[in-house]
Amino acid sequence: QKEAEEYGIENIYNFGMEKHLEDFLISNWQKTSFGKDYELIYEEGDLVSQQYPTDIGYIDILAINKKTGDYLVIELKKGRSSDSVIGQITRYVAWVKENLAKTKK
Repeated sequence: QKEAEEYGIENIYNFGMEKHLEDFLISNWQKTSFGKDYELIYEEGDLVSQQYPTDIGYIDILAINKKTGDYLVIELKKGRSSDSVIGQITRYVAWVKENLAKTKK
């Protein structure tokens, strides 16, 4: 909420859709607390961090730690939290570990 206020957004719940929040985070990545330690992923000059495709769905935002190479999975859910959301995130993290972080422990 504090970061949102710095950008003139009085309430983070004013984002009409998850997509709006996602676009905002991507557009302002370097200004967010994530941008300090994580960078967005580009392949052949194209941004692939947003809606990163996997075999099990699309990760809203996937970033990589600038120093360690560890991955950050961000899954946005506006006004929803449930066991199914936790399950979805867990599946994405497992997919990243298995498919992208094979050389990491």
